Amino acid sequence: MNRPQKALIKDVTINNFYHLVGEVVKLFSLDASCTDLYVTDYTTNEDLFLYEDPEEADPEDFVFTKERKWRGPFGQMTMAIRVWEPHASYARNNIREGDVVFLQAVHTKLSAANKLEGAIHQDRTYLDRINIRKVTYASQLSEHKARKEAYERAYALRKASRNTVQHAPKKPSAKTSAKKKETKREMQRLQKELELKELEQKTAENAIKKAGLNENVKASHPEIRLSTIEEIVHNPFLKTRNPKGVEITLPFVNAKYRTRVRVVDFYPKNLEDFAHPMSDPNWNTALNETRGNEQRHESGWTWGFVLLVEDANVPAGTTPKRLRLFVNNSAGQHLLNMDAVDLRRDPNRRALKQLTETLFILWGNLFELKSLFKRISFPLPSGDSRLRNLPFECCIEEYGNKVSSENWPLGWQRMHQPMGTLIVN
Repeated sequence: MNRPQKALIKDVTINNFYHLVGEVVKLFSLDASCTDLYVTDYTTNEDLFLYEDPEEADPEDFVFTKERKWRGPFGQMTMAIRVWEPHASYARNNIREGDVVFLQAVHTKLSAANKLEGAIHQDRTYLDRINIRKVTYASQLSEHKARKEAYERAYALRKASRNTVQHAPKKPSAKTSAKKKETKREMQRLQKELELKELEQKTAENAIKKAGLNENVKASHPEIRLSTIEEIVHNPFLKTRNPKGVEITLPFVNAKYRTRVRVVDFYPKNLEDFAHPMSDPNWNTALNETRGNEQRHESGWTWGFVLLVEDANVPAGTTPKRLRLFVNNSAGQHLLNMDAVDLRRDPNRRALKQLTETLFILWGNLFELKSLFKRISFPLPSGDSRLRNLPFECCIEEYGNKVSSENWPLGWQRMHQPMGTLIVN
């Protein structure tokens, strides 16, 4: 199998594997073994089936039935993708029309009607792996939303233009002619706007490649300027003045950063301990919030681990500032694209293997080094050639964790966690 590549529908060709992000516009099941998803990202591919707008089609050529009613998008923007088990059951139970989904390893092929379509089959190595996820990644959602809005505006303009032509007098007035020109200019402007957004995205991807960053770790929020670890640690907004004009230091600030870092250490030392039972009050603090004799019982598992990071570029001969990133359940789900499970009782250790492979993309040979050199203190000195990993772009969120401890006399612990960052496996 060819290595899947991330693509827009407009760039998809036959007999390849792709990772796609798109909106489910139609979903139905033929039988228990498979489900058909009709997915669009609002880009056009001329190899796809043409869904004609009944208002634009020739009445003699267009056959309309209630069953065949298509709500859009019109044109060649929608790919039919048949998903087989175990993906089919997940789609039936979790995906609805209108959801934006991330589809992994979509195999493209020709349909019986000689049109481009796709399929997602069961993974031959990880039999239970699900290759469908709802998208929560902010930059993917914003890019999709921009393309959808551009399509909807262009469609509305075409519709308005049709209505103008239908109701126009036989001899077009100067006013009607001017209106048509205005509509045409607006459609051209929208097309240019969409092309500009795609160019900006490609420019950002090229900048990452040029900087020698890990292309398989994606960070959202490109609008946030880059910061160093030093700038994050010493955020000037931690200093402020109270109503009396006296300077005070805040325990934390609610802030979001974008930075370029590499992982130099992690905790706990065993990957099996990266997931914790929800019944453990050390991790699920809500269990401690009981009233009287009330007891709370929760099942399931949650992510909880720490990544120690330093700046991507550390000047020779300097001691780097390092930052602990606390990965809770929501941050872990987003970063790893995995749900937490019991990694010690994992059947055939499939989830643990998947976690190991995913984290290898993030931190390179760090896990192997820590396993091999158990007597060596980590993190290694900055620039140590034994650690081979690529720096990556990462978004970080700063927040406060309420605690009662002498170490934090103000009652708040300053925390940082990865945000809007995804490892593409």
